[in-house]
Amino acid sequence: MVGVVLLIQFILQPVAWLTILRFIIGVVFLLIGLPLFLVGVDMSIEKMGDLFSHYLIKHPKKVIAMIGIFGLGFISSIAEPDLTILGIQVDTMTSGAIAEQIFVMAVSVGVGAMLAFGVYRIIKDFNLRHSFTIIYILIGILCLFSTSEFIAIAFDASGSTTGSITVPFILAFGAGAASQSRQADDTGADSFGLLGIVSTGAIFAVILYGALAGFIRCPQVVRIPK
Repeated sequence: MVGVVLLIQFILQPVAWLTILRFIIGVVFLLIGLPLFLVGVDMSIEKMGDLFSHYLIKHPKKVIAMIGIFGLGFISSIAEPDLTILGIQVDTMTSGAIAEQIFVMAVSVGVGAMLAFGVYRIIKDFNLRHSFTIIYILIGILCLFSTSEFIAIAFDASGSTTGSITVPFILAFGAGAASQSRQADDTGADSFGLLGIVSTGAIFAVILYGALAGFIRCPQVVRIPK
C-alpha cells in the first residue's frame, strides 16, 4: 500500500510531502496497533461471547435471556468503529437529516433484535435456509416502499456491522449457543448463520427508521447529493 501511494506521488499526482509523512506515520501506527488489537479481541471479546452464550442459554427464564442477548448485540454494535464511521458519513451526506447518533442507535437496535432472533432460532432448531428466505422476502417487500437512497444506506449499514468487534463476538456467541443446544457438528453453520442473520438487522433498522422518520415516499425525502 505504501509503495502504491509513493508511486502515485512520484508519477501520477504529487501531493504535499507533509501529507505523505502523515500517511507513513499512520501506517506505522497501524502496523503496531492492529496486531495488539487482534490479540485483545482474541483474549477478551471471543471469550466474553462464549461465556455469555453459555450463561444465557442455560437461563431458566427465556424472556430475560432474550433481553440480555438483545442488550449484548446492541452494545457490541454501538462499539463497532465501522458503524460509527458510516454514521458520520451518512450524517455528512444528508446534511444532518440523518443524525449520526440516531443512525448508530437505530442500527444497533436492529442488530440486537436479530441477534436475539438468531439465538432463538438455534435453540428451537429452525431451518437456517428457511429463516434466511423469510427474512429476505420481508426485506424485499420493505424495499418496494423505500427510496433508493435508504436502500443503499441500509445495505451499507449491514456491512459495517460485520467489523472487527462484532464478528468475533457473534461467532463465539453462536458457537457457544449451538454447543449448548445441539450436536457440536452444527456449530460452524450456526455461528456463520447467526452472523448473516444479525447483519440483516441493520437493513431492517435503517429502512424502518426511514419510515418512522417520514422519509419514505414523501416530498421531504432525503436525497444524497450526487
